[in-house]
Amino acid sequence: MDPKWFDYLGRGAAYKAKGDLPKAVSNFDAGIALNPKVPALYIYRGIALDAQGKTNDANADFSKVNALVSVKPTRLNYYAWVLATSPVSAYRDGPAAIKYATAACEGTSWKSPPELDTLAAAYAQDGKFDEAIRWQKSAIEALPEGHRNNQVFEERLTKYEKHEPIRETDPAWLF
Repeated sequence: MDPKWFDYLGRGAAYKAKGDLPKAVSNFDAGIALNPKVPALYIYRGIALDAQGKTNDANADFSKVNALVSVKPTRLNYYAWVLATSPVSAYRDGPAAIKYATAACEGTSWKSPPELDTLAAAYAQDGKFDEAIRWQKSAIEALPEGHRNNQVFEERLTKYEKHEPIRETDPAWLF
């Protein structure tokens, strides 16, 4: 067998979901050894390290992610979206999603509908529905008139008002 970095990502996420953080970190380490340019490995390792109280190590991983994608807020936004909305519970992490979505919003001067939409989803994942509603309304206001995603954004707002987070694999703004 010839394991790939994504094998370790998946296995690490499974161990994280089971609560076995040392094994999760070990798998993320192995994935990073195979491909140190994959931000997702650092994101999930940082989450697992933070859950173990290893804040400095976690922050180093989050800084590494920022360095890998610093010129591309859309990449940060995509990672935040996955952390907020993945149908796989092991991949969801509200606080980390908020962190990356906030960085993506800062990178777009708080004016880009996709990033604002992701920030709303991140707050919903974290159970902070008042904030989710606030940011989803901002995303809707930032959409150009007649934009094709207006209905999707409105549907998400309705979900947040019902205190329901989003669960999807593909954000509407990718298309």
